[in-house]
Amino acid sequence: MNITLSNPPSRAQRCFLTIEGVPASTPQESLYAQHPSGTPTGVPGQQKWLITDPTRDAPTSRWLSYRETCVRLVERNPGNPLAAAYLEAAERVLTWRAALPEHLHFWRED
Repeated sequence: MNITLSNPPSRAQRCFLTIEGVPASTPQESLYAQHPSGTPTGVPGQQKWLITDPTRDAPTSRWLSYRETCVRLVERNPGNPLAAAYLEAAERVLTWRAALPEHLHFWRED
């Protein structure tokens, strides 16, 4: 994505560029940008698992399944900070989704 002042982002690109604190053109774009990531960040150490978190528009049931995968990961690797970070990231997403009123949901239904 090559964005400059002479080449401004398209509307589709803008929804991915609206990071916390940057205004979006619509409330839906703002909510989409505020959706937490299911991938942990800032955890030291090498990642040794191939785990892909669901997309932001995935149904909540898919996120619950991802959380269960993370729970099993923590059970198999007790004391591993990366495993705990995956679980924490999944729980952060589910908490954020539960706090959002139903009329603002932008993801697919279960």
